[in-house]
Amino acid sequence: MDQMPNMKDLEYFCEIARTCSLTQTARLFGVSQPTVSYALKRLEAQVGNRLVTRNTSHHGLALTPSGLLFNDRASSILEQYRRTKRDVEVMSTQKIRLGLPPIIASALFPKIAVSLDHNQLLDKVNPVEVGSRRLIKLLLDDSLDMALLGTTQRVRHPKLDSVPLLQSPFTIAMSVDDELADQESVSIAQIRHRRFITLDENFIHEAAFRNIARRHDFIPDVMFTSNNIELITGMLRAGLGISFLARIAIQPNMGIITKTISEAKTPQFNISLVTQQHTNIALLDDIAATIQRSLQE
Repeated sequence: MDQMPNMKDLEYFCEIARTCSLTQTARLFGVSQPTVSYALKRLEAQVGNRLVTRNTSHHGLALTPSGLLFNDRASSILEQYRRTKRDVEVMSTQKIRLGLPPIIASALFPKIAVSLDHNQLLDKVNPVEVGSRRLIKLLLDDSLDMALLGTTQRVRHPKLDSVPLLQSPFTIAMSVDDELADQESVSIAQIRHRRFITLDENFIHEAAFRNIARRHDFIPDVMFTSNNIELITGMLRAGLGISFLARIAIQPNMGIITKTISEAKTPQFNISLVTQQHTNIALLDDIAATIQRSLQE
């Protein structure tokens, strides 16, 4: 192989390997099928071997033994290229893309921002505010440098490093004027037929609430779903329903209180600082250390 393949051809090939389809690969990249076919032919000419063959039983493509090996190496090359490109961008722009779920942004980032500003790092941060589920995907796609995540379990992934920071219990949130407001805790029977206002599927809350409902054999009456925590708390304050929220989402003087579920083993909302593995960038390390110190004070 005298000529090195270009990165785009490698991207096409790895997607062909994943989908076993030239058509799907072309559609994903927004190019014509001949463009993908020519890229595959170029790669096969460069390596001097067939990389794919027709799978007659499934009417698609299958990797040859050479194609399997090539896909493994090409995937590693692409990952290293993306990381190198990201690291160079960080060094050049001196900016870190920090993912923040809205609940964590509202509850914790003001305190974090004070520490970052004190260490002259606040202007080095570009915040990206979406739910934790989406943030994990962005981290794995190299679209983020680090994120503060809220999860029910510790983040474990071979491409990510995770440092646990805080825990907050999941609770039932309601107006201070709700009929259940005077109780220390609430039972499943008391909330089974209540109307719920919930965060959408991009938030870990949705899956945690669904699991509790399944364990206790009830189908929640979800009247409204949103990705806007301020909208949800406003509706709670107005007494339009109750919600399943991490306690950290509710701040003093909001006109909202939280109650634990008495008979449910409720999971914790675990807050972690998650970064890409094998990243050796001083700015990233400084910001990560500052965030950890600010939440431990």
